[in-house]
Amino acid sequence: AGAKLSAIHLSPQKARELIGQKATLAAQKLLEQPQSFSYRAISAPYRVVTNYRALDTKPAHALLQEHPTSFIGVMNQPHKKFED
Repeated sequence: AGAKLSAIHLSPQKARELIGQKATLAAQKLLEQPQSFSYRAISAPYRVVTNYRALDTKPAHALLQEHPTSFIGVMNQPHKKFED
């Protein structure tokens, strides 16, 4: 079976309630367990690979952005075709 790609729709009111509840839980967890909030260390050189699924007649493909020293720089680089 393939992956489920369809969205689950909620009323705006229900969505606001759920967002509020989860944000409150996250804030409480941050206060009680700050060590549980972390991120992966990243270092130069910076490389971003964006993978695209096939769509209609266009095959799946990947685009690459690279910068030797700057994370902001890599985000502002033009994309080039990437083949692994």
